[in-house]
Amino acid sequence: MAGLLRQTPAWVFVLFVCLIYVGYLQSRTRSVGRWQLIAVPAATLCLSLYGTWSAFGANPIGFVAWIGGAGLALILGRKQPLERSANYAIRGGRLTLHGSWVPMGLIMAIFFANYFVSMALATHMLSPRLPAFVGISSFAFGMLSAAFLVRAVRSASRTR
Repeated sequence: MAGLLRQTPAWVFVLFVCLIYVGYLQSRTRSVGRWQLIAVPAATLCLSLYGTWSAFGANPIGFVAWIGGAGLALILGRKQPLERSANYAIRGGRLTLHGSWVPMGLIMAIFFANYFVSMALATHMLSPRLPAFVGISSFAFGMLSAAFLVRAVRSASRTR
């Protein structure tokens, strides 16, 4: 494990610290605009799809699995109730949201899934041509990033 950490570029550690900070901010009560609420999860979704393409190329298994994971998150996310303690209020066109640690969990899950896939590919532990690896990784990327987006969209829509 120490060898893998030594091989990790310094920018990955900086990104990790920044993501922890973003997750921490999500845990605090804050006031945001609707689009601001959705911007980070939407960007995460796009980066997740790009990450699947950059890791596995134009592999149809990867894209089908990614779409399957995102679709599952959309279906399950629509059925999940929002936290009872959440208090949504519109003030000056902004939403006041109670903090939650759920976004931190999703952010860290996405980060570590990407880290594992990158390390597995860089160290040749797993092949980008192995269908099960491509499918499981892509499914996880799609599901995690879409879950993040679904939560934000549902939060924004509660105020309508």
